[in-house]
Amino acid sequence: MMPTSHANKTKTNHSELADPNPVMDPSPTTHDKTTWLPEFKLPASIPEEWLNQLKSALKESRKKLIITTVLSSSLLTGALTGITNYYLESRKSTLQVKADETKKKLQMYDSLNDEIGQLNLSVNTALVVLKSATSATDKDRSKRIKSAIDNLLEHMTSLQTTLAKVNDDETKTLIQNTLRPVGPEVMKINNMISIGNKLGTEPLNDLVTACEALCNKGVKDVNVQIEKKKLQLYTEIR
Repeated sequence: MMPTSHANKTKTNHSELADPNPVMDPSPTTHDKTTWLPEFKLPASIPEEWLNQLKSALKESRKKLIITTVLSSSLLTGALTGITNYYLESRKSTLQVKADETKKKLQMYDSLNDEIGQLNLSVNTALVVLKSATSATDKDRSKRIKSAIDNLLEHMTSLQTTLAKVNDDETKTLIQNTLRPVGPEVMKINNMISIGNKLGTEPLNDLVTACEALCNKGVKDVNVQIEKKKLQLYTEIR
């Protein structure tokens, strides 16, 4: 018979062999009443609302990427430089065109002023001849008048040619109105000389009166008008 002390000792050895922290089976059983984490199930297809949110997020990200890329690229710098240069060149070209047009207008007014000066000189010459011819009886009287009339007609025709190129109705009308009283009287005497009619005192005096009005007021008014127009052009190009 085994002693009692030995039996107790054997029991003690078995209890020492047991695991003080036994591992529990984490899988629940039908008899396990422990509460576990809930189970989540994904839908069979992605809801449309989720898709729309994803699309919006991707779209915004793409926009930001494009803007960032463009702003930080040399392409934008080149584009801005090109646009700036184009604007400056266009502005420069516009100003140059305007300056060229103004220069042409000034030249036109200068030419017109020269023509008025030449006409004034020929009118004054004609006045000297006409006034002396009213009392002359020599045979060369008609020749002197014809020469003065031809010179006057030449400068009147030249002025009309220059006037046709003037794009200024106000100045053009003033000059035409200034010449209107002289023209018919000049043509009347020229026709009389051409057909050999004797020149009387009356037609000569009528031409003298018209020429005096042209010299005393008409030419001065035209000169003032031309200078006014030139001053306006100088003001525009400053």
